[in-house]
Amino acid sequence: MTITIRGQILAALRNNPGLNSARIATMIGMTTKKISGPLSTLFADGLI
Repeated sequence: MTITIRGQILAALRNNPGLNSARIATMIGMTTKKISGPLSTLFADGLI
């Protein structure tokens, strides 16, 4: 599930380069709250 969510966000970034960065940050923030510590670390590393 983590990979799917991460893939969707990365796909959104690729498909919508002009997407509001604040909206993306909100999506990422809401997603990471649902993931345990170690997985959220991997998730964050994958986005950077």
